[in-house]
Amino acid sequence: MQTSRPTRMAAEAPPRVRRAITWLLPWTLATVLAGCDHPPSAPRPSGLFAVEAAATPCPAVGAIRWDAWFGSKGVPGQAVEKSLGPERWHTRLPVCARVQGAGKVQIACDGAEQMVLEIELASSAGISYWAFVTYPENDPMNDGLRTYLQSPARSQLNFALISELSKWGGTAHYRPVIERYARLLAEPSYQKTPDGRPLFFLGFVTDEALSSMFGGRAAFAQRVDELRQLVKNAGLAKPYIVLLDKDVGRAKGMIRDLRLDAVSAYAVADNNVRFGEYLQLTKLTEAFWVNASAAGLPVLPTVMTGWDRRPRVLNPVPWEGTRYSDEQMERFFKQPTPDELQAHLAAGLRHAMLAKPGAALPSVLVYAWNEFDEGGWLAPTLGEGNARLDAVKRAVGSVCPPRKAFS
Repeated sequence: MQTSRPTRMAAEAPPRVRRAITWLLPWTLATVLAGCDHPPSAPRPSGLFAVEAAATPCPAVGAIRWDAWFGSKGVPGQAVEKSLGPERWHTRLPVCARVQGAGKVQIACDGAEQMVLEIELASSAGISYWAFVTYPENDPMNDGLRTYLQSPARSQLNFALISELSKWGGTAHYRPVIERYARLLAEPSYQKTPDGRPLFFLGFVTDEALSSMFGGRAAFAQRVDELRQLVKNAGLAKPYIVLLDKDVGRAKGMIRDLRLDAVSAYAVADNNVRFGEYLQLTKLTEAFWVNASAAGLPVLPTVMTGWDRRPRVLNPVPWEGTRYSDEQMERFFKQPTPDELQAHLAAGLRHAMLAKPGAALPSVLVYAWNEFDEGGWLAPTLGEGNARLDAVKRAVGSVCPPRKAFS
């Protein structure tokens, strides 16, 4: 993808536009911090906001990919076909799925043509990169990344890695893991910051796991430094490493001790909420952005497309073991309307643009491209078609001028 073309600074704008920008800035900042899309008493900032935004790189829109959608290959693929089998969940099936009968579906979305289609849909909606949850090369859950890397269309959409701590293998087995990561970060379509640093997400890190796998934070920090050195040896800039952790207090200490660069979250939700509204979910999420920024952490705002795990409650997946109960079936958030999703993403993009130049990567991380059974998705479904991608396109267009985000 090409770097954004140069734009004029607000100071170079005509006097009438400068006056309008001066008027817009105070309520724009207050609006983002309050978690609102637009203040009720002000007009919708379209063209004039675009002039103000042009001074900052348009934030890159990343979307998480968790690829359990490759038929019956492996335990996760079989589990999600079962969890989405009941008819009540068929509207959230990806369009590549097939309903085979009462309570039975096939979600075999592993074709090269399907990958090309998804790349083109994501790119045309304004998504800059997919963040792949990364699995070992021979794991069926790696088929999504493998299919992407082999696709002739991959130049249209960048990618990044989400590395779970559990996949590092511990002191005796981590080296081949980080060597593979370094090779992937050197791929030509790998997502980078404006100054050329490969973007890398590190998630699901706890002190208990660090202690048992590596002997604690200090020892693991050395392993992370080894990854940095491997990337440097490949002729690349130091990776921009983002910790995925919605607990801001814990994240601040972990980022300091592991010498990481920023914070985001895989997902932000509250499993104690019963019959929640989507706007409740966005308020929780936007509070995370504000709290992380207030703590002095560079933040990639997480954008939630939903949180409704009832398919996994009704048919528990083996890696969670959640037991069915009527009470658990009441704990979910309603799915967003396209307008609600658009407003939330637009707010996230504006928050990403508030950071001081060079202080953070201007990007948002959307949960998710394809977490259909867990309740968050952007990819087309049997029930909504392309409605969510259309909302993404409108959100990006409302905040950013019509130009490509950084590569």
